[in-house]
Amino acid sequence: MFADPDDKVSSTFIETAVRAIDTGVDLVAFGFEENILESEGGGGIVSFQFEKRFELMTYDSILTILFPSIFAVTKNSFENWMAGKSLDVRRGAQIWKYIFRKSIIDKYYLRFPPHIIAGEDTMFLSSYILHCKSFLNISDVLYSYYIRPQGLYMSNLNAVNPHKTLQTKIDLLEERMRICGFYKMLTKSSTDEGRSLYAGSAILSCFQLAWL
Repeated sequence: MFADPDDKVSSTFIETAVRAIDTGVDLVAFGFEENILESEGGGGIVSFQFEKRFELMTYDSILTILFPSIFAVTKNSFENWMAGKSLDVRRGAQIWKYIFRKSIIDKYYLRFPPHIIAGEDTMFLSSYILHCKSFLNISDVLYSYYIRPQGLYMSNLNAVNPHKTLQTKIDLLEERMRICGFYKMLTKSSTDEGRSLYAGSAILSCFQLAWL
């Protein structure tokens, strides 16, 4: 399990999460709430609670449903957005939203890319998912996440250090290319199909950098 140091967890967090993963699945997600702090003293709360249990119990379904929904904005999603449709909202890839089976992390020596300072959660989770055979989503709200105006997340969005933001985008693209090569091998997909999984994110990054 992972937790940010300034967040809070439910008093039943460990008990509930372990009971869920003890059903034999490789990855468990759970409900959470976001606390948006306008200042250190206040803000709003938005809860995310899944209405029902959701599970994927085959390797093919993990690769074709879960991985693309977390990995990046796809080429098709970006093109639909350019045509006036809503941009598909991806599943959050922050690692505190999940619990993991440590034997998988150890077996495949999964680690956070040390040179990536924003998006490292997504890359770690994406690599982990490629080794998953089963996934379970439970409705229990177990985690409270706090978004702070001066925090690392907001600093990256606002490009407090533009050069670092640019380098991070480049590093993230290279890491996506590496993971996509592995994904392509597992699914026996073509090169274009692999690149389409992150093409939308790459273009949106260019938009974001230009705007900033």
